[in-house]
Amino acid sequence: MNRNGRFQPAIVKHLSSIIKEEGFRALYKGLIPNLIGVTPSKAIYFYIYSTSKRILNEYWVPNSASVHMASAAFGGFVTATAINPIWLVKTRLQLYRGDISTSHCIKRIYEKSPYSGVFKILGFWKGVSASYLGISETIIQFVIYEYIRNIIDEMHEPDQEKSKLFNFMLAGGTAKFTACVIAYPHEVVRTRLREESAQKRSWISTIGAIYKDGGFRGYYRGLSVQLLRSVPNTAITMGTYETVVYLLRSWFL
Repeated sequence: MNRNGRFQPAIVKHLSSIIKEEGFRALYKGLIPNLIGVTPSKAIYFYIYSTSKRILNEYWVPNSASVHMASAAFGGFVTATAINPIWLVKTRLQLYRGDISTSHCIKRIYEKSPYSGVFKILGFWKGVSASYLGISETIIQFVIYEYIRNIIDEMHEPDQEKSKLFNFMLAGGTAKFTACVIAYPHEVVRTRLREESAQKRSWISTIGAIYKDGGFRGYYRGLSVQLLRSVPNTAITMGTYETVVYLLRSWFL
């Protein structure tokens, strides 16, 4: 409810609060690390996923759910490990109240690392354990996507490849929506672990703290925003990926 007694959606409420307290620029905190991290994370994931799937198809049941699960899990593990420092910086920038530069944020993370000596660099991997839990979302997403993709392939003739783009986008969005709803709690846990105040907090204690603060509903805070951000993004990504793969195969094979 706002001051006039009218219902105000949570998204509008938080947007208004951020703008009021920190200004319109605060809505773009963490944009640079996000832009830097998106391309390598997608590149790493799709390379590992497609390579793993190709290898496993030779030694396992071809294009089975188990192959897709193993490939998605390995791709998610490698990507989460490699890109975690970038996402940590992005999250810290977004949660920081006031103005702070990316370089200052990186320096701050290093200085406040709970480790010492040469191991201080490990402070940039805070929250990676929750990211590993989030691999379950990736597994669910790609098992569903591959299932729908096979249906799409069976529905279209070989000469109708170009007409598949919309169907691949729909399949990608549907798979992401389902996976995100099922596995969303890991996003909340991961964000809490990346807070500056959570330096010595474990993911198990964080799960307990979230439940204590907001009950079961606390694990789904921000779900609507995540769906608005990730579902269209994934739909476009999968449609683009399949189109690029088709074009490369047409040109070079």
